Amino acid sequence: MTQHQMDSSNITLIVVAAGTGSRFGSDVPKQYLDIHTPDGDMPVIIATLSRFAALLQEAQILVVVSEMWQSHMTEELDRFGLSDRVEIIAGGATRTESVSNALAAVKAGCQYIGVHDGVRPIVPRDVVMEALEAVKEGAEGAIPVIDVTDSLRELQAEGDSAPVDRARYKAVQTPQFFPAKLLIEAYRTRAPKGTFTDDASVLAAAGHTDMRLTHGSPYNIKITHPLDIKIAEIYSLSSTISAQ
Repeated sequence: MTQHQMDSSNITLIVVAAGTGSRFGSDVPKQYLDIHTPDGDMPVIIATLSRFAALLQEAQILVVVSEMWQSHMTEELDRFGLSDRVEIIAGGATRTESVSNALAAVKAGCQYIGVHDGVRPIVPRDVVMEALEAVKEGAEGAIPVIDVTDSLRELQAEGDSAPVDRARYKAVQTPQFFPAKLLIEAYRTRAPKGTFTDDASVLAAAGHTDMRLTHGSPYNIKITHPLDIKIAEIYSLSSTISAQ
């Protein structure tokens, strides 16, 4: 079986899209706004789901959305022919609760679980495959990262700030991949009131710290502000990225 025909039947991908888009400044959450892609205009979340449906053709794909947007998500999956590939999960009050809800729906026989931000619609293939390969090789988790290019300053308790060495920091992306049993158990035993920035931090709280840092991509942007959609469109329409 070639790399392009990889067996993904033992993989579950959780796409988190339950946000309300409060920072985006739109009445419609950013994941439902249209982005222009080589395959035409479609909502950001559909572009993301279509990407993974093509990359991991046999994987279980779960998309987590807020309850008030479930019917809309159902209509969009129907409209773009993804109803048979994607299952909708009701989101929780926090991202951690949303992922926990999705973990309850993971199919039997799943060995690896990936968790991805629904508003990262053009993740390059190599980013996905390198992270997945890392957990298949035995890592307790794989986290795509990129270098920090801006100068950084650390805020201090007294209100001052101090420069820090940006070479000691990495910017974290998704999808993050984990062995299924480890991730499910870490979520099951997590502190109910715990604050977790991502899924790797849930595993760290459970004592699993063998996290492999894999290559992310500057093209794998997270759509946070309106201008990000325009930037993502430029990347998406690039023949180099769309071919990956």
